[in-house]
Amino acid sequence: MTWSVQTIRQAFQIRYICGAQGYEFIRSLHYPLPSYRTLCDRIQQAPFRPGIQADIIEWLQYKLQSSAVQERDCVLMLDEMSVKKCLEYDKGLRSFVGCVTDTVKPAHCCDANSNLALANHALVLMVRGLTTKWKQVVAYYLTGDSVDGSVLWNLVKNVIVDLNVANVNVRAVVCDMGSCNRAMWRAAGIVSCKEVITNSVKHPVRDQLLYFLPDIPHVLKNVRNCLLSNDILLPPEIVKEYSLPGAIVSMSHVQNLHELQQASELKIAPSLRRQHVAPKQFEKMKVRFAAQVFSHSVSSALQFCVNAKLLPVGVLTTAWFLEFINQWFDVANARTKLQALHFNSVNKISVLKSMLSLAPRLRFRSRKTVSCERQISWKPIQTGLLMATKSLLDMHADFVATRYYRYLMTSRLTQDALENLFSQIRGRGDSHPTPMKFRHNLRLITISQFAKTPENTSYDSADNAYFAAPLLRSKSRDDDSHHVSELAETSMDVDAVCSEASGMFDVCENNALGYLAGWIAFKLKSKVSCCAQCSEFLSQRESDDGSSVVDSAELQLTLIKSYGGSDYGLTLPSHKLLQLIHCAESIFRVCKDDFVQSTDIQKTLLDRCSTLLSSGNIDIPQCHGLGVQILHKFFRLRLHVFSNQISKTAADECQHGSKSAKARSVIK
Repeated sequence: MTWSVQTIRQAFQIRYICGAQGYEFIRSLHYPLPSYRTLCDRIQQAPFRPGIQADIIEWLQYKLQSSAVQERDCVLMLDEMSVKKCLEYDKGLRSFVGCVTDTVKPAHCCDANSNLALANHALVLMVRGLTTKWKQVVAYYLTGDSVDGSVLWNLVKNVIVDLNVANVNVRAVVCDMGSCNRAMWRAAGIVSCKEVITNSVKHPVRDQLLYFLPDIPHVLKNVRNCLLSNDILLPPEIVKEYSLPGAIVSMSHVQNLHELQQASELKIAPSLRRQHVAPKQFEKMKVRFAAQVFSHSVSSALQFCVNAKLLPVGVLTTAWFLEFINQWFDVANARTKLQALHFNSVNKISVLKSMLSLAPRLRFRSRKTVSCERQISWKPIQTGLLMATKSLLDMHADFVATRYYRYLMTSRLTQDALENLFSQIRGRGDSHPTPMKFRHNLRLITISQFAKTPENTSYDSADNAYFAAPLLRSKSRDDDSHHVSELAETSMDVDAVCSEASGMFDVCENNALGYLAGWIAFKLKSKVSCCAQCSEFLSQRESDDGSSVVDSAELQLTLIKSYGGSDYGLTLPSHKLLQLIHCAESIFRVCKDDFVQSTDIQKTLLDRCSTLLSSGNIDIPQCHGLGVQILHKFFRLRLHVFSNQISKTAADECQHGSKSAKARSVIK
């Protein structure tokens, strides 16, 4: 029997997803799949030696042969991954693997005791579609500590030429701002300084421009890391234009916010943690932490603290800068069609032009020596901001303004797909693989053309599916029912607890509860829109005494976070809903130490609040069970906040996979 190419490709995908045992189990169910030996024979036909993968490019041409011209446009990404420095014999290649590839080997690269130049990095080149979702590894090389810039530029040009033969058009080159990549920029003629920005060169084959961009998430990390050790000094023109109280942007302001809310369980900036203001070495590499610092949430919290006179007025400058970087990153990393750069995206283009104007005028002052003069030296973050912004503006003018593209999805101009690939390779069993294991895993992923990790994780799933069997058994809750009834029968003076609620919370917690109440009102108002009484209870603008809810001290944070102000922004809760949420939070705090070990906690809390719903102290409509719905949503969210707070106490503890791993971390 001769298996078709399509069946072989599908078999590779199933083998990669299910593992060897899962694949054999599916075959045992008489599914028409080739044997594992057949797959091995087919793989051996593609040797996958270091260098440009001609077979893969040929397959890519076949895959895109019926695609439109715009669908063949792509971006070329390149990045390195560390591998173990060793020499191994590869039975598939029938040769040794582990030496630096001759194409990238410098003349002086060799060990002192031998003529071998062993590799400690693997350089991977991947292409990704600009207008459609496709990606493919097209080349890889084993390298040493560095690669000469001119050599790297020649590699990139050779890949572009080979892809052009396959009718694949490389429009841009994306990489991080490592020393080797910046040397490649210089070899290609790319320049970014205060006086001039050259972000494109003539395409090696076609009559068009080839754009160069730094990886935008890496640029964001670099800006955050710069703020950890330096204060940024804004130019006087910006201070005057935006009516800022000063010119200093400092991470100390964010640290003060973190310290201010650290002891509180309800936080006005919930995502802000120690990892954001004082990250350790590996935490500095996480884009998520940098993006959460430059967020609308943190900026709004800083503005609120200034309005509440909890922080000095100078903090407003830092709040403005965080919001500005947040807007820039949203435009530069757009992931949906709505967020992308369209022909008429005037506001987004304005943000990019503002960054292009601001970045070269930034100044820096070391936080270690505050008394030193302003530094006028050029910082790498300025190069990254200018290069990325200028390329996005030029590509928008070249592709979208000419109506060649309908829109430009800027997130496709990042290295996320390549980082995803490295995560899968590490997740195949070794976070620091040998060159041979790296080659095997890369070949399997590339040929199977399945390069997607599960959501919210950096690694692929394990092969051993039978571990899930015990988790599927339903556990009876009869043994724990006495805990619920015991807690439910505990007496509590609800009226007394609620009467003390007003003095239980500080100004930050009051505003955090006001924000949660607005979220609950937003979630429920569409369900009771047919009932005027229920809708009025959720979001009535005026209380019974005639005072406006907009003037309430508990809603100032919500008003600041609302883009649309008080008229059409975030939902503002009524006074009665705020009162109910305050009482529920008071009951939660009184009870929380009792139900840590119990089951069905949410039902227990609702039972304890039954008196609150029927007492008449708060005029809650009874027609649609609104009170129960409100408490149900509040307690579910509140339990998540409570559990996260407990989990964070152990977040900084170093965890080890085994006792031997723990011993190695102590004995060096």
